[in-house]
Amino acid sequence: MSEVYTVKKVTEREIDLGINPNLPEDIQSLFHSINEESPNTEFVAGIFPRKHITVIASKAGVGKTWYILKLITDLSVGGTIFISQAYFEPLARSLLFCGETGIQLITERQREMHDKANAKNIAIISKLEAAKKGFLLNINKTEGARAMEMFVKAYKPDLIILDTLMSFRDDDENTAQDTTQMMSRLQAIAEANNAAIIVTHHLRKTDKKAKGEIDQDEIIGSSALVRMCGTAFILSKYGSEDYCLKPVKSWWKNTLALTYRMYNKDKEVFFEDSNPENNATKARLKIENFIMTQPNGTLFTAKEICEKFKAAPATVYRILDKMCLKTENGFKKKQLL
Repeated sequence: MSEVYTVKKVTEREIDLGINPNLPEDIQSLFHSINEESPNTEFVAGIFPRKHITVIASKAGVGKTWYILKLITDLSVGGTIFISQAYFEPLARSLLFCGETGIQLITERQREMHDKANAKNIAIISKLEAAKKGFLLNINKTEGARAMEMFVKAYKPDLIILDTLMSFRDDDENTAQDTTQMMSRLQAIAEANNAAIIVTHHLRKTDKKAKGEIDQDEIIGSSALVRMCGTAFILSKYGSEDYCLKPVKSWWKNTLALTYRMYNKDKEVFFEDSNPENNATKARLKIENFIMTQPNGTLFTAKEICEKFKAAPATVYRILDKMCLKTENGFKKKQLL
């Protein structure tokens, strides 16, 4: 009687990494090669990474909810997002979990905005309303995270917003263990649904009033909150109409600060570019003169113009859109009168 031998196929993983082939397969699968192929991180609205959490923090009453409303309004139709935050973006669906603001305030503010959303691509869920129907959305508890993911799976959003984070937890925000568990549950929702998650939060009361001094250490609660998020921003207000969304932490390349104005005109709320630190007028004139001297049909890319003239992307795109035609390979100078 001949003996029967089981021949185990040696995988490329075992060859590359020298893994003991006798290890159980579930353990072998935990080893990864530094050279293995994996997709690059995708970003919603240019700066919010899918499968990760972003924190946007500010002092109370600065305008986090207004920023969120403008953001999801722009995403609902695609194209240019928040003036100069991102360009040529595909439309994206957003799911807003609102806490203390409530549905009524959100819809009132939307009606005040000059920019109008594609309502099919935005959904809102009130924590209070959900609680009345038996869904407690406290994400520090397993049942709360499950209920939240049930709504996420039903709507399939690209972007999930919790406004504010404190509305959706009833544990100790200053305890590292509680915050780590809460963030792990949120992270699991982001990964399972290939979505970006934004949580709005508050800053400590501080004497750091000069622009640029406030950093991630001023975000309220345990430092585990910032450690476990992929990106973090601080929203500040200067004067009555000027705002700055400043990146303070990122696992990727830091983005530029976004400066903008929000103001009322004819009973509507408008948003526009505002960057007093850049001399945009001089840059615009230089770029326009350069393009004018080139033959019709010359191809340009936004990146090369930005680098050549040290100009802000918002300035460059406005000029290229005016003086050129967009093609697959860049912007082609058109016949100018």
